[in-house]
Amino acid sequence: MANLQSEAGPVHAPRFPNPKEEVWWLVIGDNSTDQLLAIKRVALQRRSRVKIEFTAPAEAGEKELHDLSDV
Repeated sequence: MANLQSEAGPVHAPRFPNPKEEVWWLVIGDNSTDQLLAIKRVALQRRSRVKIEFTAPAEAGEKELHDLSDV
């Protein structure tokens, strides 16, 4: 589980017509096969706890967790 901390609230998005909340994507991938293992959209609160479930490949390899903002 990942613990994320952030100040919640609207973000500055001048080209978006309505108020936009901060949202992040958590992505887990397998570098050895260039395979996407899991992806989850997370709307942050002041404090968030996120659980991502995925089936790990049988072969050993390096896995990476990326966090991407949608803003």
